[in-house]
Amino acid sequence: MIYQERGEYEQALRLAQKALALEEEIGNKEGVAIPHHRIAQLLFLMKKYDVALKQGKEGLEMARELANPQFESAFLHQLGLTLNKLNRPKEAFTHFSKSLAISKQIGDKAGQADSLGEIGKLLLGAEQFKEALDRFQQALNIRRALGDPVKVAISLEAIGIVFEDQGHYQEALQLKREYGSPQGIAITERNIARVKGQM
Repeated sequence: MIYQERGEYEQALRLAQKALALEEEIGNKEGVAIPHHRIAQLLFLMKKYDVALKQGKEGLEMARELANPQFESAFLHQLGLTLNKLNRPKEAFTHFSKSLAISKQIGDKAGQADSLGEIGKLLLGAEQFKEALDRFQQALNIRRALGDPVKVAISLEAIGIVFEDQGHYQEALQLKREYGSPQGIAITERNIARVKGQM
């Protein structure tokens, strides 16, 4: 995870693959799913979407065999992200919706917010602004209740995009300056500059 945060994906992938091999060697079926998911995430981050899709599908089957809804929801969400990158938004929407339903069933609030955010982005891309705004607002409410300032900033940014609302951007920027990454700050600053240009 440290290598992943530092953007050293190849090194992170090697370690995740070693972890997977060790879990398989000792026959820990539950343990196999965690590095499997990490590998799917890393392949996604490395933009190896076809391989990430295959890895995600294998992981989803594994989660269903284990009857583990938390793993199933996580793999569905990851597959949704990958399918979206492969320009398959309808399939991505289906996967996010299934992930959302499972997250609601097991009471995973953070998972619900993540899926709602991704569904909102797909609806925004389809120019269904009212529906997108509803999902972004739901995600924002959950993230505020969970006290996650970075994710709150992401939700505010998304709502700002729907409205082109400078107020939402300013609040997002304040949170990102305090808790976020330099890349996130730069994105928000560009959005504010774009809105000011339109004014």
